[in-house]
Amino acid sequence: MSDTSGRVSFGPTGQKIRRDIMSGTVITGAAGTTPRSKAARKKMDIASSIEFIARSVWRPLQKENILGDAFLRSELVELLRRIAVFIEIAADTGIDGVLAEFGIKADSAFMWLQRRIREMAAQNHPTDFSGPANRAFQVGSTDWAAKLLHKKNPTKFKVDDLVKAVENNTDEALVLSPDLILLEYGKRIMQSAIGESQSIAKEAEKCLEGFERQHETFMQQYNKASDWVSSAIRATVAKYQAALLG
Repeated sequence: MSDTSGRVSFGPTGQKIRRDIMSGTVITGAAGTTPRSKAARKKMDIASSIEFIARSVWRPLQKENILGDAFLRSELVELLRRIAVFIEIAADTGIDGVLAEFGIKADSAFMWLQRRIREMAAQNHPTDFSGPANRAFQVGSTDWAAKLLHKKNPTKFKVDDLVKAVENNTDEALVLSPDLILLEYGKRIMQSAIGESQSIAKEAEKCLEGFERQHETFMQQYNKASDWVSSAIRATVAKYQAALLG
């Protein structure tokens, strides 16, 4: 159902989502007079985009029990939990604890830590969402490390440098990793559902905008490190999934 490119096929459900969008079955916004002020129009456009993706993508997936599979029963939660464990160990016991837990060397490249986390998060039987989960983790965690290390070239990221960065900014590290990974993951699930047809390019853009607003709003509400410690990850992701439904 999924592939290494990070996309997943939703079969008949995905086909129905795309048909409904193309046919105009999905309600795209409330009728009424358009506000005159630019700020009011922007606010209405944002609300319309959020409602559009909730109605056209997330709720149909939820109806078929796919959304829970994607967010709570895939490799996603364990990937998020494992990187939170790395952060917690780095903050508590430093490099020695990290080396003992993950079986890597202090001067190892960050890619080896990523690989180790993917291995630890893997299920005996990969889920249909292993592709997008692993790709989102790879992209999101690389962006996370770049921000913490203030570097752009991933080949220059070293585990010992990252441990020091985490020790200095533990709370930021705990919140930033799920922020970037969930954003990347949600985009991949959304894009898989609506496809790449040029016939619904405008609707796809509206879905993307709506999801980004949903994500931003959620992360503003759940912006404490305590929301994203390893023991809280599953519960917070469950709230994230629920928030997508509007």
